[in-house]
Amino acid sequence: MSKTRLLYNSDTWDAGTVWASAETGDLVLSNVQDDQIGKVWQAPLYSGGWLSPTATWDLGAPTAITCLGIFNHNLTASATIRLQANATNSWTSPSYSVYMTDTQAISADADSVALPRYVFFLNQTYRWWRLTFSDTGNPDQYLQIGRIKAGSYYELTRNMNDGFSMQHVDPSEGRPAGGQFTPFRVRNRYRRCSLDFDLVDNTQRRKIEAVFSRVGNHKPLVVCVDPDTYPSEQSMYCRLTTPLSTVYDVVNVYSQGTLVFEEITE
Repeated sequence: MSKTRLLYNSDTWDAGTVWASAETGDLVLSNVQDDQIGKVWQAPLYSGGWLSPTATWDLGAPTAITCLGIFNHNLTASATIRLQANATNSWTSPSYSVYMTDTQAISADADSVALPRYVFFLNQTYRWWRLTFSDTGNPDQYLQIGRIKAGSYYELTRNMNDGFSMQHVDPSEGRPAGGQFTPFRVRNRYRRCSLDFDLVDNTQRRKIEAVFSRVGNHKPLVVCVDPDTYPSEQSMYCRLTTPLSTVYDVVNVYSQGTLVFEEITE
């Protein structure tokens, strides 16, 4: 069984040269390389017929990609996402080509509403990468994506303790009054995940310290607490909101307290 995975370094992906088959105004593809998830890429899905917009990356050199996450998207649960990779900018017969959604459907809630996040695990090393999106019947008739983050994940050697929590938060703003319907400024809901780590070894202690050195409490990362069963549903584009505190239990055995990750949805 896989343990919690962290994608905290996507520097090469974010520095790649990108171009799209279509963009709407200033809602350009490079927006998905920005940590501001509210800055989106938008491309038409319909223009007298259904379209399949593409997004292409040149990473400059062969780069290992083991995790790819798509966040703040408006895809429906029946959308198709194709991922291709190659040594050159040629897509007639690329070395790697997979319909991600054939292997792993876009996650939906119990009411069949698509969740605005999609996380896919793979193990490929190429310079050139391309995503193709098809979503016939999308009521918006356009594709919109806020963040695409990819790189090599780190999988914990010792997982979090049992009894971790996932809190769902509604930050909508208003003043509720008893017996009345009060108008609210509706905002995107988010989750807050609390993980405890006890009895970790020296290798994991040092790696988590390296993760904290890179992201601190301000830089986003991707956390997946159940990569096998719920790779998208139980993933978060988030930031760490707590300090990193290490307790030296005995020689080469440590506890790192409670780490709280807060999802970024706006």
